[in-house]
Amino acid sequence: MPKAKNLRILFDYAHNEIINLEDNEYHPFRNLLKSMECVIGFNHQSRITQDILQNIDLLVIGCPVESYFVSQEIGTIVDWVSSGGNLLVMSEVGVLQKTNLNDLMKQFGLYFENTTLRSKTNTETNSIVLITDIVDHAITKNVKKVMVGGCSTIRTVKAKGSMDVCLSGEDTWVEVYDEINSKWVKNSDVHVPVVSISIYGQGRIAAFGDVDMFSSNPLFGLTSLDNKQLIQNLIMWFHTPVRSGATIDWLLTQFSQMREDILDIGNKFDNLVTTARILEDRISQIEERQEIFQLELDKVVQTEEGNNPKEESTEIEKTPNSEPKYQENTENSVEK
Repeated sequence: MPKAKNLRILFDYAHNEIINLEDNEYHPFRNLLKSMECVIGFNHQSRITQDILQNIDLLVIGCPVESYFVSQEIGTIVDWVSSGGNLLVMSEVGVLQKTNLNDLMKQFGLYFENTTLRSKTNTETNSIVLITDIVDHAITKNVKKVMVGGCSTIRTVKAKGSMDVCLSGEDTWVEVYDEINSKWVKNSDVHVPVVSISIYGQGRIAAFGDVDMFSSNPLFGLTSLDNKQLIQNLIMWFHTPVRSGATIDWLLTQFSQMREDILDIGNKFDNLVTTARILEDRISQIEERQEIFQLELDKVVQTEEGNNPKEESTEIEKTPNSEPKYQENTENSVEK
């Protein structure tokens, strides 16, 4: 068995991850890592910081449930990977996790979808799916068939250096969760990835749509078909430093993407300027129409005034009322 001697692996438990190497369900995975002479550590309570990642080669985030990463953690992990750290992330059937894990994964061109993969041939338990579309890569050496159970699909952005290595076949279908109506909707997509990888700076990232591949389940766990070979190859891939040529390719890809983003921003700015000019022209047209309308209105008012001249007011002289006359009283003389 190949050795990843002294590969220092940190399992994060601080975000309520499903994978717990202390559980019997994941003892085979733990034994595999020990047999490969890896050094295993655990983060139980603390947020992921630079101090926690110091002297760590591989960080494992084993499907967090109902827990969220703060922006500082995401930035710390991204910077750490860029500087040479490695990241292994697992998910499960879409919408079950209730986490913002994709806020982290999208930095590397990877995205866990709200989906579940179904088998057309396994009618009894169609969530157990045989994967035979295997892409030639270091982690798929001697891997012909793998089994997944309750798996979400992965969307990749090739411009960010990601690559699909295990994909669904013609004998599968995808169900997408409709959050508005709270139901699963059948989708006709085939050849969708369930295992993808990416290189980011000097570090490597692997995304698995099914955490159960690392379990002890005999149908779709570590010992099923070539699952163990795939995971063993994966650990060795993490143990191998990224070639300088791959880092240069990544940098060139980033520069190319930045150039496209800048051009896109320039196009959007030009569109905004054009829109502003159109609005300015329309406002000018409206103002001109208002002036014309006001002139026409003034003409109408003047015409109306010419047709209906105002009558001159005549002053009526008022005759003052005659004051009442009072008869003067005379005293009658009385003869004595």
